[in-house]
Amino acid sequence: MLKKFLVAFTLLTAVLSTPQISYAKTVCTQEYGQPVVCREEEQVLAVTHEPKETAIGDINPAILGGALVSASGFLLYLSKRKTTSFIRG
Repeated sequence: MLKKFLVAFTLLTAVLSTPQISYAKTVCTQEYGQPVVCREEEQVLAVTHEPKETAIGDINPAILGGALVSASGFLLYLSKRKTTSFIRG
């Protein structure tokens, strides 16, 4: 079961991570009484990366991870305390 899940997950990841093929787009226009004129738009060869402002940009990942670990430890403590009180009572 786990092997099937891993194979499916790997294939899904491979399919989603492959680059998409982009072709030049052909645009055809026709003005009233004139013949159809088709032209190909130029393909964008260079990609520019610009940083975008995000809402979580100011959060330190180490602090967020520590908070999540602390919260899970607290929930584990509460769940153990609950189960021992049910066993004794």
